[in-house]
Amino acid sequence: MEYTVFDVSDAARHPGFEALVTMYMYGIMDLAGRELFAYHWHPTGVSAVRDPHFHLSSTPPITLPGRPGNVNSTELALNRIHFPTHRMQITELVRFLITELGVGPRRPDWEAVLERIERAPR
Repeated sequence: MEYTVFDVSDAARHPGFEALVTMYMYGIMDLAGRELFAYHWHPTGVSAVRDPHFHLSSTPPITLPGRPGNVNSTELALNRIHFPTHRMQITELVRFLITELGVGPRRPDWEAVLERIERAPR
């Protein structure tokens, strides 16, 4: 994750700073270190895909049968496709990992912590 920090101090001399995420590459790996899937957003760089997207990293290619009248099958490399998504907040990803994939939280109050972060002014 990359971010830029801005000084948002007000005229009444209340100091404050705000961080704005400018890029992320969240890779989810299994215990052996193999990437299972990833969420990327890199609006600058060499890739032509600059919108937020999802990769099925470890999914093998699938073979699509030919259409009627065309016997040729097509191989679809799912791990190379950029599936469109919205911009993922890290809290959203952590909640997904815990609730949908059964990843054990590191603290018992994880839900309250995520909710507090999500409610914080931006």
